[in-house]
Amino acid sequence: PEDPEANHLAGVLAFQSGQLEEAVRHFARAAASDGTVAKYHGNLGAALLALRRYAEALPPLERAVGLAPHDPTSLSNLATVLRESDRLNEAIDVARRATDVAPSDAPSWTVLASALFRAGHHDEALSAAERAIACDPAHVEAFNMRGSVLHSLGRTKDAIDAFEEAISLAPDYAEALSN
Repeated sequence: PEDPEANHLAGVLAFQSGQLEEAVRHFARAAASDGTVAKYHGNLGAALLALRRYAEALPPLERAVGLAPHDPTSLSNLATVLRESDRLNEAIDVARRATDVAPSDAPSWTVLASALFRAGHHDEALSAAERAIACDPAHVEAFNMRGSVLHSLGRTKDAIDAFEEAISLAPDYAEALSN
């Protein structure tokens, strides 16, 4: 389809069905057709992030945040790309913006926890992971992050409990199973 919204919707369907390369193509067409719509750029960045194509995900996510500076999903995705690019201070700053605009958004708190953890700020990372859990007691990634931080702090029993909670919430969650 040539209509940007039709391309966007085709991208959403492709993304949801795991056809990430097709999603990228549709989102890219939508963003190219109308560069003023944040969700087109945000979803393009999200699809590229899912493909671990961090360098390619950065520009559309920066554009999405520029167009919609209060969108916690685009902010969290941008923070994730920055974290994976070892731009940890920037990742922390952007993740803090996400938690400021959406203080009850568990994924934003988890991304902040992860960036803080990677930067070696373990106590702050633990607080952020616990905040994520308080926001959403079923957020698997938050329990996994909490377990990773606790393990690094030498709190093995507590770490095991957190990993077990993550696995109980999602028995096939590979990251927790590998801890």
